[in-house]
Amino acid sequence: MRTEDSRFFQVKTMTNAAETEVQDSCMKVGCKEVDISLPIELKPDTDIGKIEIHCCGEPRIECVNEPCDNGVLIEIRQRAKVIIPVKFNVKAAVKDSSIECVDKDCKE
Repeated sequence: MRTEDSRFFQVKTMTNAAETEVQDSCMKVGCKEVDISLPIELKPDTDIGKIEIHCCGEPRIECVNEPCDNGVLIEIRQRAKVIIPVKFNVKAAVKDSSIECVDKDCKE
């Protein structure tokens, strides 16, 4: 049985069916601020799907230089739309956590 009187307590305990009373015990609560750290490593996790390509319009043919040595150099250009499906994700790995004291006490 405990009766509260300001900050002092009367505590009764049972020992082998005999009741013992302890007078004027003092209860205290300690408090300290701490910093807790949890490092988490993030790495990209990407994957590409099937790539598609679609021609846009007609090809263009251009001469690149003047005739030389019985030949000419031409260049064929085609505008195209390339569709690349990409799956973006992140993998997370938890590292060792840590704790350290802060120099000031906590406020209640």
